[in-house]
Amino acid sequence: MFVVYMQDYDFVELVGLYRTRQDAESYVTSMIDDIPIEDSEYKIKFLEVED
Repeated sequence: MFVVYMQDYDFVELVGLYRTRQDAESYVTSMIDDIPIEDSEYKIKFLEVED
């Protein structure tokens, strides 16, 4: 499972918990208007956790 958070200059937002990294990346990409994650102005982290 993956915990995802996005960090900007002033805030950190917990995006959610996803079963696969692909699901997490797909959701995050849709949140940032289909901009590639690596090109986003946000610092985005995918943390793998055990079920």
